[in-house]
Amino acid sequence: MIVFINHAKKQFGDVEVFELLFLYSLGLTLFFLPFGVFPSNIFVVISMILGVAQIVKTGMCNFWQWTLVLPIMVVFMTVTLIYSQDKAQGIKLLERSLSMFLLPIIISGMKINFNKHVRLFYFLIAGLITTFAVSVTNSVMRSISIVNGDWFFNSSVDKSFAFYDSILRGGNYFFGGDFSQYFAHPTYISLFATIGIIFLMNKKGKLSYILISTLIIYIFLLSSRSAVFTLIVISVFYMIKFKVRKVKLIGLMGMLLIAIYILNPRTKVLYERLIDFTSKKNYNYTTSEQSRLLAWNASISLILDQPFFGFGIGDANDVLKEQYRTSEYNYNYNNDYNAHNQYLQTGLQMGFVGILLLISPLLYAFIKYNNPHIQAVILCFIIAFLFESMLSRFYGVLFYTVVMSIILNDKSATFTFEENSKES
Repeated sequence: MIVFINHAKKQFGDVEVFELLFLYSLGLTLFFLPFGVFPSNIFVVISMILGVAQIVKTGMCNFWQWTLVLPIMVVFMTVTLIYSQDKAQGIKLLERSLSMFLLPIIISGMKINFNKHVRLFYFLIAGLITTFAVSVTNSVMRSISIVNGDWFFNSSVDKSFAFYDSILRGGNYFFGGDFSQYFAHPTYISLFATIGIIFLMNKKGKLSYILISTLIIYIFLLSSRSAVFTLIVISVFYMIKFKVRKVKLIGLMGMLLIAIYILNPRTKVLYERLIDFTSKKNYNYTTSEQSRLLAWNASISLILDQPFFGFGIGDANDVLKEQYRTSEYNYNYNNDYNAHNQYLQTGLQMGFVGILLLISPLLYAFIKYNNPHIQAVILCFIIAFLFESMLSRFYGVLFYTVVMSIILNDKSATFTFEENSKES
């Protein structure tokens, strides 16, 4: 235990024991997030218990109103159970959202200056690099076969497909879900990696450039077009916000990302599928991109029918599924697709009141902070919410809660990704 505490002190400095262990547990939560639900769920519970112990010991700090928007949203989610028929489904979502209620309250109640503890995000980087290394190793091992003493390398899941075709259709061990099969969903890992890149953009040295390059490759192999699109937007944003001396570096990064986006064989397929969608009449089978468009269309029509308070967190998905059935969106219906858009998902669950609670902390943080890196993080969430119902999965809820609680906890809006050992 003494060795553990001494190691934690090297990371976070000389602070109270409970605060030290809280920060270390929160760091381990971030480390394990790319791995999936377990064991990140264990460490976040430990961190919350330690946070409460620290509050009991030192006293409660005054709450900051914007940090509490997240718990208020969970309270309203609970209220919608009153008019939900399927309460069991709603309770399951509340269980996944429990961290969004408790963690912001605990962080807001603790007297922590997170400007001193940005090393938390090194845990996230370490988790991403670890899962990347394991995924590469696993993909190589699955691609190698030995027949009659001869070695063969074929990364196609369906061996009848050539390498290029397997990426598009048959599955390839080095791309998409097949690449990260043992870990969190590729969309979420890509979001973690994107914010990891933003964190590293504030660091100097060759190691930072190597890590940034590795994370960009990771995103490419995960085949997350939305994440690459987000990085391109962030690169343009940085070019606008930063001084001329940094434009070359950021411009080079932007051009690299655009090249990767174009070189990704699935980008061409995305364009072809969206063009083909305009003439589609039969929705018995649709691609993932087309299914999203159908989900958005169905969700918008339902929100307009119940605009103010939605259908409740218990019934939202059931109502959406019924809309798929009546609209003959059979592929979406058979696969129980949600809205694939957090704004629309929240609108279905809680109406415009819920959407307001969702976007208000994001807009507040983006406007209040004058730090380009923090604004870039907010942009990541804003864009991610466009393509995924992020707060429907545990690791999406947890990651959003941890990052936004740290950002919103800073009343003076001076939190940065810069390592600072002095009190602000």
